[in-house]
Amino acid sequence: MDELKFQVKAKANKLEPFLLIGKNKVNEKQIAMLEKKLEKEKIVKIKLQKSIKEEKQAIAKEIAEKTHSVIAEIKGNTIVLFRS
Repeated sequence: MDELKFQVKAKANKLEPFLLIGKNKVNEKQIAMLEKKLEKEKIVKIKLQKSIKEEKQAIAKEIAEKTHSVIAEIKGNTIVLFRS
């Protein structure tokens, strides 16, 4: 799994963020968009507004659970998710 996460992170470096999440957190429309993107691309990069600080882990976990994906990385204000 570590090797897979490493490969995902390498691919994600070249991606632009697909979604920006703000202070209102994530909604069902965004989850649906992420579901479609993950189904098609298998990797998605999400950017969090700088005002979101402590909740990064919780937001990433919530999105991963709702989209049936895995957290590859949380770096700064960026979350990378993937499906295998």
